[in-house]
This record gives sequence, structure tokens and C-alpha cells, in this order.
Amino acid sequence: LKNVLAGAQKIVIRTEQINSVGKFGRTLGEIFLDNSEKSVNVMMIEQGYAWEYHGEAKIKDFELLKSRRDGA
Repeated sequence: LKNVLAGAQKIVIRTEQINSVGKFGRTLGEIFLDNSEKSVNVMMIEQGYAWEYHGEAKIKDFELLKSRRDGA
């Protein structure tokens, strides 16, 4: 993530609501770099560094993440 953000000229966080924060005080949104149509969030999921979470039970499939990172 650090390497991806380092080359960006413009970083935009898009949220569903103004001042959108979760119960732990974190900003909830998607990060877009420069004029990219794909968010950093989606890229991290596709590359196996994160998974989607929408408040449901937390199912952590580490083997799935590893296989995505390994390109399997």
C-alpha cells in the first residue's frame, strides 16, 4: 500500500456520507489515486491483500488470499 500511494499525485477518499465514520472512529470509504476508476480497496481485494466486509460474520479465508497473491 505504501508503494502504491507513494507515486500518486492526488489521493481521494470517497465516502457514502459526509464525515462517514465507523463505530471505532475510522473513516469508511474507498481510496482512489489520481484519476483511476478502480479504487485501491478493490485492487487490494483482487490481489489478495484484503477481503470485503459488510458487517456480516467475519470469515477469514487466508488460503484464498494467499492463492490470489501467488496468482493461483
